[in-house]
Amino acid sequence: MQPVSWLPLKDGPLEGNVTTIIVVDREGKVREMRGVVSENSGVNETGKQAVAAMRFKPFVVDGVPVQVMSQFTLPFKTTRPAP
Repeated sequence: MQPVSWLPLKDGPLEGNVTTIIVVDREGKVREMRGVVSENSGVNETGKQAVAAMRFKPFVVDGVPVQVMSQFTLPFKTTRPAP
């Protein structure tokens, strides 16, 4: 995973988590996301884009890759814009 470039935020917490429910397909790609929440909604779109671009090792059941649903949490840490 590439490091996430969090945008500077004018208001709200500068650290926290972006959490979403993801569906990962048999190839390990994020197929869909259901809801995105965080301590600062200013990071939601960047977090959503970062999670959508992630690739996972496929989940395997009895030697066969399967689609799965999971909660995923991505920490964020950003700064205030320069004056």
